[in-house]
Amino acid sequence: MKIISIILTGILSLVIIVVSHVTWVERTSVNGNTNVSTGEKERQNGDKANHSNYLAMAANWPEDAIQSYANTLENNVPYIVVLVGSTSTTGEEDSWAAQLSASLHEHYQDTMKVETVHFDRFSGDFNIDEVVRLSPDLVLIEPFLMKDNDWYEDVTAPLENIDNWRETLSEMNPEVTVMLQPANPFYLPQKYMQQVDALETYASVQGLTYINHWEAWPNTNDPFIREYLEEDYYPNEQGHHLWVEYLREYFIAEE
Repeated sequence: MKIISIILTGILSLVIIVVSHVTWVERTSVNGNTNVSTGEKERQNGDKANHSNYLAMAANWPEDAIQSYANTLENNVPYIVVLVGSTSTTGEEDSWAAQLSASLHEHYQDTMKVETVHFDRFSGDFNIDEVVRLSPDLVLIEPFLMKDNDWYEDVTAPLENIDNWRETLSEMNPEVTVMLQPANPFYLPQKYMQQVDALETYASVQGLTYINHWEAWPNTNDPFIREYLEEDYYPNEQGHHLWVEYLREYFIAEE
């Protein structure tokens, strides 16, 4: 009987040890999962807060661009912006394009990638494939109106080139946002003023965002505008500063 009693006691002890071990493993496993779940929730909440901050800065953008940017945030991929303009206004290190690019990177950080494409001829020669290969989500185009001034008698003719660019971009990405802006103003423009007016009308008819930074410059009838220009036609350091400050206020809404 003693032997049987010892054996039963041993079995009972072994069962107690096994049950205790299993219970401990389950508890630690539950606690571990709870900690991971809490940490994941905290990370997700942090991401949502950051996303909200970025989207708040994009408040001035058109609705389709905001939605597209929100999607890239959700998918953790950069939103690609391409700035297009003539070499005379975008090619320098201190140009509006260079300064805007730096500001966008500073504020939107790695959620945005900004590229610049500049061109030194008239719009009919521009190869939009240079932009397409960058797979942009948003394209800001400063058409080459000053160059076009020498090539087209009809001020509306270059608008056909913009139609072609938009068609090619849409084939690449149907959701791409295209924005337009004029080049810089200068003193007493004549045909050039007609070109700019035609561009603004085109943007309105097509439902495109037109960024009218001319509002920040002195009036074209005021000789003082020359203080912002080199050779009376191209923006100097002060001119680029006027230009980019206007663009910053549009692209980066801050309280």
